[in-house]
Amino acid sequence: MAIEKMELVNIIAPIKNYDEIVDKYIIESDVHIENASEVLGNINGLESFEKGSDIYDGLYKKTLEMCEIMRLDAVYREESAKYSQDEILAFLSATEKFYGDNRKKYNEITDIIGSNNILIDQLAHMGNATYKLEELFNFKFMRFRFGRMKRNSYGKLITFLDDINALFFVSTEEKDYVYGMYLTPHSCHEEVDNIFASLNFERIRVSDKAFGTPREAIKRVSDENAQLAEELKSLEEKLNEYRGNNSEKAKAVISSVMRKYAVSKTRLKAARTKKMFIMSDWVPESESGKFSDGLNKDENLIVRTAKPENVSVRPPTRLKQCFFAKPFDMFLSMYGTPSYNEIDPTAFMAITFSIIFGMMYGDVGQGLVLAIGGFIIYRLKHVAIAGIMSLAGVFATLFGFMFGSVFGNEGLIRHLWISPMEDAATLLASAVSVGAVFVLLAMIMNIVNSVKKKKYADALFSQNGLAGIVFYGGIIAVVIAKLLLKKNVPFALTAAITVCPLLIIFLKEALEGVFEGKGISFGESIAEYCMVNGFEMFDVLLSYVTNTISYIRLGAFALVHAGMMMVVYQLAVMGGPPGSFGNTFILIFGNIFVMAMEAFVVSIQVLRLEFYEMMGRYYDGSGKPFESVRINKK
Repeated sequence: MAIEKMELVNIIAPIKNYDEIVDKYIIESDVHIENASEVLGNINGLESFEKGSDIYDGLYKKTLEMCEIMRLDAVYREESAKYSQDEILAFLSATEKFYGDNRKKYNEITDIIGSNNILIDQLAHMGNATYKLEELFNFKFMRFRFGRMKRNSYGKLITFLDDINALFFVSTEEKDYVYGMYLTPHSCHEEVDNIFASLNFERIRVSDKAFGTPREAIKRVSDENAQLAEELKSLEEKLNEYRGNNSEKAKAVISSVMRKYAVSKTRLKAARTKKMFIMSDWVPESESGKFSDGLNKDENLIVRTAKPENVSVRPPTRLKQCFFAKPFDMFLSMYGTPSYNEIDPTAFMAITFSIIFGMMYGDVGQGLVLAIGGFIIYRLKHVAIAGIMSLAGVFATLFGFMFGSVFGNEGLIRHLWISPMEDAATLLASAVSVGAVFVLLAMIMNIVNSVKKKKYADALFSQNGLAGIVFYGGIIAVVIAKLLLKKNVPFALTAAITVCPLLIIFLKEALEGVFEGKGISFGESIAEYCMVNGFEMFDVLLSYVTNTISYIRLGAFALVHAGMMMVVYQLAVMGGPPGSFGNTFILIFGNIFVMAMEAFVVSIQVLRLEFYEMMGRYYDGSGKPFESVRINKK
């Protein structure tokens, strides 16, 4: 639930030792490589080390292609044997040639089998004819055409077939098509062909490979396919044998290339002079001592460490989170990564998301299904949304007890708080109250973040700072005193807790200069300042109202849930008496439908409240994530 502290470790060493040093100390360490040129600034003679960062791109691409043909995963294995670049290239070339030659033959045979299957299908539509195909193809005075037409076209053909110089023989029939052939004299074949074309006759050109009767041709081609299938089987066995004999070496080659590729890519952020290179690495403070000690043992290296406040670049952000907050990284990443000096909002988001979801979804039975089902999926598959739904389901179950709802049935248990449909006014008022508390908590988090960033004017004078809390909290206190406690609040006190904070918020930009040693400044014109900030104050007041009222949806969706389940139970009654198939089916299907639809819709609504009504008040999200250079190991 915090952001890990970082230290910057600068490494200086001879260029000739770059690959060796990175391979030995960096590639297996949990470090984030920073752009050394940005860290060091404009130093005479210092240049980018990008040249040579792509030397293994082609090799890496070829290795991925080898993984595909050998059906292996591109995974780094630390225990694998290591190979030189020449050995790697020799193995990749040999594998590519072996697979290329055999795959070419495999594809040729596959194409022949495919063509033969088409021919067999064509011949099958010729029926049990006893004529020889080669005789049909070579008539001296007649033209032979084989094909198919739709049934309605065939119906038209037989009405005027006696009037044209052609004979049509039906061979086979299907539901929509009639297969057959026609014979016509050479002298008038063009006219007859046009007539059949107008009837959408689809000519089927039978390969010269077919001879003898259709039945004989089918047998001959089928026998050829059987022989070709044996050849394919033999080729597949040959390929599998090669995979089996060379898989371990292939895995080792993959690991060697992945390591060399990872080393070469670190050059993108390193800097160099003519003889030396400089690399800047962010290391978690807890691991910095061990990392630096290992480097200092090497006499070829010069190592210098620095704290984040002493360098000009921002440290990356790596979050340390508790188990229940980890899945919410998925939602947080949609908004952005926390800055290094921000509060990690993941735990706060996890709690508020679950409370809001639970209040909207409140149901003991459906909540338990979400909680248990989500937990199982998250443990087995590590799907983030499943973990989120599991925690949200726990709170939905708790609110289900408070509302007295079990799978939409409010008669099984007594509610611990209220029944939504019976006391909607209290539910909606409570929803707005929860929203007000969350808005205040967001303002408090903004103050903490502003102080951590040394933005003291924002912490004190902004609408989400101390002045905003006094105004917003004061208004809430006055409303509670008058409506709930029936107390009269003096007008002077009301004016003080509203007008004074608003005036401070109005003057925020003018007061910012005080913390910079410039004094109070209204810019170029006081009139212009008042006009611009006057409009902004209207937006500030409107945001307080709209952000608070937005939370009424907590109660509204709880009412919608209760209403939808009432409909399910009414439909179940129409399906039959309790216990009947129709009644049970409707209840089960109705609960599944409501659970799925509401889980989706409610999640969207909760995210809207999180992003706009809360995080927009305190969260910057402009940080850069910690990207470990450590090579992934299996």
